[in-house]
Amino acid sequence: MLTREKLSEFLKLRKIEGNSKLWLYQIEIFLNKYLNFVKWKINKETTLEYINDLQEKYSIGYYKKNVYQIKLFLAYLGIEWQSQIKLPNDPEYIPKRVTLDDIRKTLTHFEEHQYYNQIKTMVLLGTVSGM
Repeated sequence: MLTREKLSEFLKLRKIEGNSKLWLYQIEIFLNKYLNFVKWKINKETTLEYINDLQEKYSIGYYKKNVYQIKLFLAYLGIEWQSQIKLPNDPEYIPKRVTLDDIRKTLTHFEEHQYYNQIKTMVLLGTVSGM
């Protein structure tokens, strides 16, 4: 039977890995929500139900963080079917290219602004640094 001591032991092992207090707190929240959902009785069906609920309700980033921590916890408990749970790939992100023409249009737009020099500095710093 799963106990709070097992969860505490798992979190202590995660702390040894060098995780911050804030991240450990987040992990504990993720796992407590999961364990409360399955009523502290881990089985495949309710776990998959919980994971599907997460996927439908939250962003892919939050979903992946939760599922990854659940997988680690299940692996710690020696539950073999956790290896069947696969995390989705990150969505493909294509950054927008800022052209020289875009920069000129932006600077022209603010030419008469009271803080033109500061705005020009921010725009040029942002374009040169990639921000």
